[in-house]
Amino acid sequence: MDTPISDPLAHLQALLATLTPSPELDAILQGAMGAVDPTKPKPVKRETTEHMQARRGERGGLTVIELEVETGWSKSTLRRMFKDEPGVSRITHPETLHRRGYECVRIPRHVADRVLARHAHQL
Repeated sequence: MDTPISDPLAHLQALLATLTPSPELDAILQGAMGAVDPTKPKPVKRETTEHMQARRGERGGLTVIELEVETGWSKSTLRRMFKDEPGVSRITHPETLHRRGYECVRIPRHVADRVLARHAHQL
């Protein structure tokens, strides 16, 4: 029978030292050890609401993305909730033959609080 290995990590390092280096082996080992590929771009971190508000300054209401971060609800749900709400500012760019339309929405804090409180009571 095989004898138990007293230090598995040292044993593995000794085995790896005896292997002949190759690009294929490096790729396998990096994948097995969870190494990060330096050629791939790093994932973009979402800013917190505080960072967005500080960067925006005194421009006005909240964006849909800020409310998404704050509430955890999807952007499409929030857009539906605030679709016909009075007090919400909208800048629309209609669709043309070659470009899709889009809408820039700003929601004042008092309007957001009112709508979110109303929907919280419905849950």
